[in-house]
Amino acid sequence: MQNVFRVKTPRNRRQRVRDGRLAIRETFPGRVVVPLHIEYEVTVTSTTGAFASLTQFQLNDVYDPTGSGGTRRPRYYSSIFGADDGTAPYGHFHVLRAHVRLTGASNDAKVYSVGMEAWNDEGSTADSMAEVRERAPWGQVVMVPAQSGIVKLSQSYDLAKLSGRTMADYLAEDTYGADAGASPSKVLGWKFHVQAAAAQTVTFTGLVEVDFEVEASQLVDVADS
Repeated sequence: MQNVFRVKTPRNRRQRVRDGRLAIRETFPGRVVVPLHIEYEVTVTSTTGAFASLTQFQLNDVYDPTGSGGTRRPRYYSSIFGADDGTAPYGHFHVLRAHVRLTGASNDAKVYSVGMEAWNDEGSTADSMAEVRERAPWGQVVMVPAQSGIVKLSQSYDLAKLSGRTMADYLAEDTYGADAGASPSKVLGWKFHVQAAAAQTVTFTGLVEVDFEVEASQLVDVADS
């Protein structure tokens, strides 16, 4: 009996694209939780006992958390969500939790207070240290004695609870998340405040570190080219 040799013909373009998508989905699950980290230095001055604040930080935004126009992002953001266009591998994010650490000090040998707070899109930032205290568990304040050295504050925020929703409802409300290359339309904000004693001036310099727990979803398809 004569042997028959079958020659494999190249798969058509549509099949190759389909295979590429399958390979990506086998490598990357359609939904995954990833850690992201950002840190930056801050300086805030309370003049003659004024209630001074850091510019708002967005806890639910890993595209532009500091409001810098997208120039300051968490480490490895672009590896997960692409540069600005959501190219690969994921196209959407929801921040589930954020852990914030503030470490700093003042060179002024004076008594002052440091506080930090978080609020949802239905609230607003506090106007005094007393109001920050009243916002517990989302706010905390420490009184710093003169020449006390390093000040450390830290707090973890469950963003579904901060928004006043269950986790399922929070994830379903897309305005708290965003596509890669964009910011959520609803803001879960964070600030820290410094206030010197009456008639005193204090400058506080510190480091803010934020560890995000982020749900990445909407796996990006292979381009049809």
